[in-house]
Amino acid sequence: MQLISPADAAGRVTAALSHAAQATGAGLEYLLQTAKRESSLSAAAQAPTSSARGLFQFIDQTWLQVLKEEGPSPGPAGEAADVSRTASGKYAVADPRRRAEPLALRDDPTASALLEPAVSLPSPAPFRAFRIARQ
Repeated sequence: MQLISPADAAGRVTAALSHAAQATGAGLEYLLQTAKRESSLSAAAQAPTSSARGLFQFIDQTWLQVLKEEGPSPGPAGEAADVSRTASGKYAVADPRRRAEPLALRDDPTASALLEPAVSLPSPAPFRAFRIARQ
């Protein structure tokens, strides 16, 4: 098992925030301050009293929703393809064996940083441009 040094982890977070700022049009300083406030810049942060985790502390429902509606689809079929909206309006993964995969993306600083602006920006126009460009 290879451990990631704190310096490597910090560099990975910084690179993810910089990439997301360029790709989405969100300000780097905004992303940096938000991540600092939410997780102390730790991609492995996990709230003890809720399902919130990752750099921006997404809870399960918010993450599944933003992943389905806005998110990139890494992998052959993409984790977003596993997410669906139920009749009650909640987002779920039908196959319990596959539920962990899309939720685990919250721990990926790049995925988390790319999706955060879709939730928090008052005008998601730059994010929409990013979404269209990746299709």
